[in-house]
Amino acid sequence: MLPKLRPCAPDNTKHVVRQYGVAVSLCLEGVVTLGGGKTLTVHAIVFKPKYDLMKKTFLLMMVLYFLLASCKAPMYTIGMNEQDFLKHNKVTAVKQTESISIYKKINYPFGAPAIVKFFYFQNGKLIQVDEGQRAVDYRIQVDN
Repeated sequence: MLPKLRPCAPDNTKHVVRQYGVAVSLCLEGVVTLGGGKTLTVHAIVFKPKYDLMKKTFLLMMVLYFLLASCKAPMYTIGMNEQDFLKHNKVTAVKQTESISIYKKINYPFGAPAIVKFFYFQNGKLIQVDEGQRAVDYRIQVDN
């Protein structure tokens, strides 16, 4: 005959936690009557699996990895060598002459429109980076 189980008293749950050093998710107890008037107290304890913490840690580490990996810094500086630039960046050549080279790089950020950058080299050194439009030199405001 199966005993009717009820939740453990808080003291019993604390004892299990102290004795085994693990978290208890469910503790049930009951009394079984044996032949001859003898009784036996039964405890059913369900421990929280240890892999829950490992799963959470793994997921947190993966999220941090993807956040850090997706925030990659640009690999260019004004004045850098053209060969070093080409080693670290995947670009398309737009124009190449003896002294001037122009490269184009398109970035596709997640959920945003494409970003196009042009890199201008003169005599093997990076001299300018822009988005394909000349910046405004002067702005004239006309008051009526």
